[in-house]
Amino acid sequence: MGAGIIAVIVICSVIVAALLVVIIGYAALYFNNCNKVRPETIDNPTGFVKAYGNNLYDGDGRILVLKGVNLGNWFVQEGWMRLSSVEGFETGEYTQQRGIDAMAVNHNVTSEQAEELDKIYMDNFIRETDFANIKALGMNCVRLPFTYRNIADMEANTTEESFHYLDWALDMCEKFGLFAIVDLHGAYGSQNMDHHSGDDIQFNLYCNDHNEELTIKLWKTIAARYKDRKCVAAYDLLNEPRKAKHKFGGKVTFDFYDGLYKAVREVDTSHMIMMECFTFPSTAPASSITTGRTSASNTTYTITLPSRRSSVSVSITPATTSRASAYRFTSMSSLSLAKKPSGRRPSMQWSITAGPTPPGPINATGTCT
Repeated sequence: MGAGIIAVIVICSVIVAALLVVIIGYAALYFNNCNKVRPETIDNPTGFVKAYGNNLYDGDGRILVLKGVNLGNWFVQEGWMRLSSVEGFETGEYTQQRGIDAMAVNHNVTSEQAEELDKIYMDNFIRETDFANIKALGMNCVRLPFTYRNIADMEANTTEESFHYLDWALDMCEKFGLFAIVDLHGAYGSQNMDHHSGDDIQFNLYCNDHNEELTIKLWKTIAARYKDRKCVAAYDLLNEPRKAKHKFGGKVTFDFYDGLYKAVREVDTSHMIMMECFTFPSTAPASSITTGRTSASNTTYTITLPSRRSSVSVSITPATTSRASAYRFTSMSSLSLAKKPSGRRPSMQWSITAGPTPPGPINATGTCT
């Protein structure tokens, strides 16, 4: 009996000692990291704004907190910031594209006069005094939102004149000691179908090879032009990219981001890159989530997930079943289709509706060709 008690005491002592070691170890790591998480200066020989740990540092390696303002309504006009009584058109609320279209069909204004009006607006809506005032107010950064329409044609071709206002804005930043965030507010096909992308009638960036390629081409041109401008703090690749009901989901956005990031890095390895996260599936479990490439259907799949962590079962409803062996679900977390070695990656459209968690099922239907 005495030996048993001694054994229990020894075991308990070992356990307590082990717990103390773990606690002390974590405490040491915590205090060690606290000392390292926010060094006031770092060695930054690049001269560009740099992310290190959880902080930003300027070109001299000093810790940097960006405090600034978005220069909205300059390159891309948004109805909620309108300066006139123009609220919209018969076809919908004001967007950059509707404004362009309205000027094109206005018989009282020639194309030359429309261009002159646009120039007057761009020359006067934001002036040098605005940059001076921003600096005087204690801010150190401006965000420059624009759409592809401001600097390129429909095939992502640009000219020297295309960058006149962006170049000038960066010149002003350098003059007044400000940083700039270069922000693509509207990509080809629109990344969110919102008015502030310049086009709220289509949601056709993701999975549209042509629009994706044009957007990548444009960003490579921008990055090549500004790769040496140290006043640029970061490239903001897409403003508020959304998922669309019955159309696209987070994975599609991330996949495009991945390709876009790599393309920019081919020409510019110095600048920070921002990737905005906006209404992705993980933040909206009760809404519709989608992923895939769209096309007409001839094979229909129905997928039921009893729980978020369950395996995926796939049933194929009549139509053409001969292609079923070419596809399989890879994982529930990514909700993606992958080809088997014998199968060709299909064009597809998926619509996934997430139920409450927990409990509740997640049901999905999809089409592919």
